[in-house]
Amino acid sequence: MPKQRLFFTTTFRLSAEQSGWLTTAAIKILAEQQKHIDRSAILRGLIDGLALARIDLSTCSTEEEIKHAVAQRLGANSKKRAAGRNNA
Repeated sequence: MPKQRLFFTTTFRLSAEQSGWLTTAAIKILAEQQKHIDRSAILRGLIDGLALARIDLSTCSTEEEIKHAVAQRLGANSKKRAAGRNNA
């Protein structure tokens, strides 16, 4: 039996582009998998995946630095991808 997860409610702000990316991702999952997944579950999955990948963010001190560190670790050129951010 899987371990029960304890969830905490948290509030944070997203840009319109970030919110749109999450919504697009959820819509694409629904269209492809015929399963509903909410935006919170997508964010939790992303965070858990980053933690499993042991991406070290200790050298980062800004959101921009974190974005570039994660993009680099994933093999993406974050500067080129910025224009196509909505590619959920």
